[in-house]
Amino acid sequence: MKVDLLNGKLNKTYFTMLFSAIASTIVTTIYSTVDMICVGHYAGPDGAASIACVNPLWALMFAFGLLTGVGGAVMMANRRGAGNEEAANEYFTVAATVCMMLSAILVISYAIFLEPLLELFGAKGNVLKLSIDYMRAMLFSVPTFTMCACLSTFVRNDGEALIPTIATIVGGVLNMFLDVFL
Repeated sequence: MKVDLLNGKLNKTYFTMLFSAIASTIVTTIYSTVDMICVGHYAGPDGAASIACVNPLWALMFAFGLLTGVGGAVMMANRRGAGNEEAANEYFTVAATVCMMLSAILVISYAIFLEPLLELFGAKGNVLKLSIDYMRAMLFSVPTFTMCACLSTFVRNDGEALIPTIATIVGGVLNMFLDVFL
């Protein structure tokens, strides 16, 4: 469903965007909870604690994605609204490039400083070992996760508010399915 951000009815546009954001957040919360439940059942209390220790690292990835995405998308929309499509495209390119650079910095930082970071977030003993195992397995997904947060804001600004929501739902359902069956 395409939303006309410049000429559409304000109430319809607002509530479509609001629904998209709320639905994505609810699905993300549900699949994060399912992650915690499944890991807790598989690895016990130490496994659940390791997810809690890893969570700030995931939050940082999401924050960097939103930082570049929201900032770039606002600037892109501003330029597009002014009729300057070339400048709008440049903001997209810069935001995507910066997001990938930040992702690379996160991957390198996590690879080098993973143990001290996890200790900072309270991981000790077996929880530290489980947290390290979990994050090392997930390092490859840092750029994908960060870029997803970044690009979803641009897709919404293109008037396609439901596409990021549908992508989040599909990813969340797949995540929950893999949690339960793997």
